[in-house]
Amino acid sequence: MDYLKYALLGIVQGLTEFLPVSSSGHLAITHRIVGIEAELGFDVAVHLGTALAVIIYYFKDILMYGMDALSQTARANGGSKDWDSVGGRRLLLLLVITSIPAAVAGYLLQDKVEAVFANAIAISAFLVVTGVILLIVSGSRGGKIDGPTSMPLATASFIGLAQALAIFPGISRSGMTIASGIAAGFTASWAVDYSMLASLPVILGAFLLQVLDGGMAFGGVHGLYAGIGIATSFLTGLLAISFLRKVAKKRNFALFAVWAFVVAGVNLYLYLALGI
Repeated sequence: MDYLKYALLGIVQGLTEFLPVSSSGHLAITHRIVGIEAELGFDVAVHLGTALAVIIYYFKDILMYGMDALSQTARANGGSKDWDSVGGRRLLLLLVITSIPAAVAGYLLQDKVEAVFANAIAISAFLVVTGVILLIVSGSRGGKIDGPTSMPLATASFIGLAQALAIFPGISRSGMTIASGIAAGFTASWAVDYSMLASLPVILGAFLLQVLDGGMAFGGVHGLYAGIGIATSFLTGLLAISFLRKVAKKRNFALFAVWAFVVAGVNLYLYLALGI
């Protein structure tokens, strides 16, 4: 019945990667509940599923920005002018800037992060931090920045620093990027969209490093588990993105704050009272 446990892990990853409640924290808790030790290869596989969800959901936007980036080069060389500039090359630069702090933090703090994954009390504390930050931005109208063309480079760095905090389980990556985006003057909708797009370099980078390091098993039972994780995280990831974008229109992030508080409490109860 292990395949059902791995399916559950994939579902948890798909839902919580994009909903601002911390996928890493939820995965750490779920691993303990189902009695399966965290496997980096599997965890990277389910992250690949969520990356595919972003690519599929935002495919038209990714295509638009990509074609715009290419057309800018063509315009500079006196070529085609079929595409109006929507900031394709600028978006690429912004995403690179946002990704750097998380990459540096992951490299420097890897040992400390691994220790936190085994610390239930620390995970609950970080979940509470996530909930508090979500309460602060809940209901905020944000600003007028609604795309890459009006987004300062310094803002991308600010969001990157916020995203770097999410290397610790319990701190939500999407929660940090959405909250920092709104604080920096984004509309709630663009804060969500930029957060989703900013997840791609982080997720795909981690996946590529793991594959190059030989840590991904695609054959036998491990390959089956990885396939189950990718499929379930992909499907639930699509649902999570759609739901989050609807919530963003109403700017009611308090719902996720309450969930983070509840999960923090449940996690402490499981650990302190039941020894899980």
